[in-house]
Amino acid sequence: MSKSQFAVIGLGNFGYAVVRTLREKGCQVLCIDRSEERLERVREIATHAVQADATDEKALREIGVVDVDCVVVSLGQNMEASLLVAMALMEIGVKQLVVKAVSPLHGRILKRLGVDRVVFPEADMGRRVAETLVSPSILDYLELGEGYGVAEVGAPQAFWDKSLGELQLRSQYGVTVLAIRRASKGEHPSIVTNPSGGEAIRKGDILVIIGEEESLGKLSAEEE
Repeated sequence: MSKSQFAVIGLGNFGYAVVRTLREKGCQVLCIDRSEERLERVREIATHAVQADATDEKALREIGVVDVDCVVVSLGQNMEASLLVAMALMEIGVKQLVVKAVSPLHGRILKRLGVDRVVFPEADMGRRVAETLVSPSILDYLELGEGYGVAEVGAPQAFWDKSLGELQLRSQYGVTVLAIRRASKGEHPSIVTNPSGGEAIRKGDILVIIGEEESLGKLSAEEE
């Protein structure tokens, strides 16, 4: 069953972005922060917004944090507060805990505590930006680990009006096309998921591809 109830603790830029996206997806979100100013920023989009000390186990229980499907902790650069909050949440028995880490050391400690998922948003974004700078035809990039990644690449002119079967991207470049993002007459682009070999590439198409980092680089070089 997909998760639908979340709590977000810490409402800086990262926390706010998480809240906004979850609400856009139709999820219920309980927002917690010590700062009334940050809470005011999310009141119009949050399901509930509560000013509280998230290191206080009793307060967390009273707010109902233990009842949500997943808790996301994002406390800026305050590593000590992040660790104390994580320990309090684990003590009361939350179902799933995701914590933003601010350094490799912070991440290692969180993992040793038993946090379900540790995220490094600044490092991940830095890597994505660097990939797009080195290969301008790569519009976005997501590292999967073990030398693999997913990239959005503008379809090179040499691909236009050719089918995926003709292009043989897997044998020629070692990549697989997961989806094609295509401009449409409406407000949003149309998405062709799991395209067949007969799907023709058009001018302006964005290819969502998966493969080894070296292979992704070779394909992106076609546009340069």
